[in-house]
Amino acid sequence: SIDVTLWGDFATQAAFQQGDIIALKEVRVGEFQNQKNLSTSFSTRLFTGDTLDKNLPELRMIEMLSDLGTDEIRPLFEQGPRDPGGNRELKSIAEVTAEAESLVGDETKWFDVKTHAMSVLTRDDKPVFYMACSVCKKKLTEEPSGYICNNCNKPDRNPVPKYQCQIQFVDSTGYLDAGLFDEAATPLFGETASEILKKYKEDLAGYKELVREAARYKEVKLSLSAKLDTYGGATKIRYTVHHLSPINYKAASQLLLNQLESLEPNIDTTVRQAIEEEESYY
Repeated sequence: SIDVTLWGDFATQAAFQQGDIIALKEVRVGEFQNQKNLSTSFSTRLFTGDTLDKNLPELRMIEMLSDLGTDEIRPLFEQGPRDPGGNRELKSIAEVTAEAESLVGDETKWFDVKTHAMSVLTRDDKPVFYMACSVCKKKLTEEPSGYICNNCNKPDRNPVPKYQCQIQFVDSTGYLDAGLFDEAATPLFGETASEILKKYKEDLAGYKELVREAARYKEVKLSLSAKLDTYGGATKIRYTVHHLSPINYKAASQLLLNQLESLEPNIDTTVRQAIEEEESYY
């Protein structure tokens, strides 16, 4: 699926019903948080009902899909990169960047990485959050009169703060800059975006200190995606963190102990005691 925004007469004169098939020509393509979206422009043409070409192969395909249930269709057309899950092998940053070099077209690659967050890449005049529409959750435009949602085409008096920032991650093999959004950023900062907005307004010095310390050599595990991104005629690899969790040293020690026992069932009692004593510090 994809979001389509209708402007002007397209919106005011629309008389669509659920299940109607429409075709749009010369629409504007945009992207927000790795998800494509469409919107009408002055040159857009809209076709529906009798104005549709009944011989279009795409039309016949949609009519065929309409006989399927929603649960059958959704997996075929889910928008944006989705983590396929599974037990992936942990990669080093050097391995991630090397494999990402082979990306082509709209391909997305997924990686799990155990690394250290080094620093938040942000200017002092740019906060690590943005104000989102309370309805569609897209970024708002700030005007002298307040916040405006260009997607909903109306003011929003109850904007919702959402995290959006760049973090530099490092390990012994290299470094990588990746974007974090709300769900992935909250565990790193230890506060919700609403809480950090309050601090930004009431205690700017405290906010800056929190941002500086949030990613100062903090060991984390990441699930991230890599995808080609073209902006201003230049193509580069965009890394986005979709899940972040601080390393649980006690759980990691227990995992290591279990792995050792699987290799040697009669592991020496002294080794077990040493590991358990190490756990007691965390």
